[in-house]
Amino acid sequence: MSQERRRFFRINDTLGLNITAIPVKDEISFIDNFFKNLQEYSTRNEFNYQIAQHQSDLQHIENKMPELARYLVIMQKQLDLLSEKLLTNQNSFEGIQQKVNLSAQGMSLQTPESRNIGELVELQLQLMPSKQKIAILARIVQSEINKSATHSDKDGEKFVVSLDFEHIHDADQEILVKHVHSLQLKKLGNAMLEID
Repeated sequence: MSQERRRFFRINDTLGLNITAIPVKDEISFIDNFFKNLQEYSTRNEFNYQIAQHQSDLQHIENKMPELARYLVIMQKQLDLLSEKLLTNQNSFEGIQQKVNLSAQGMSLQTPESRNIGELVELQLQLMPSKQKIAILARIVQSEINKSATHSDKDGEKFVVSLDFEHIHDADQEILVKHVHSLQLKKLGNAMLEID
């Protein structure tokens, strides 16, 4: 495990997950397409991310020209409503609930079957409880027998698969970092309550 990897907090979580394997021969074109043609929900995430990046500009305008700032806020709300209608397709995500160990740079999960180390996969995640959706291209870095699985559980989660996140849009990365941080704070808060 690299020093870079150790810097990221890992936490247990349950989320919506869809994994699609990408054939080796299609990797280059798939990565290129991943950045050229955003998923609908990634487009909306990017829209909100860009707005957040310019909140300080809006504050500056508000101090100098309050009338213009009020107008820009109205325009922003109208664009947000429009993007919500045009870019949020609730049926565009079909994932299953999955327990994972998650960080901003990767995750591990238990699966009924092994995966090929080095395989590139597309992940579609739906974070809970916000229901925000993000898309990630990840690489399988480990796939081993789950030592905690029982022999009597024939259809159980027999393997532990670990993935490194290789490609993610900036807006989706920001959402993921905030989600993991929020879970971390919640866990620390619960630990403090137990001490009291």
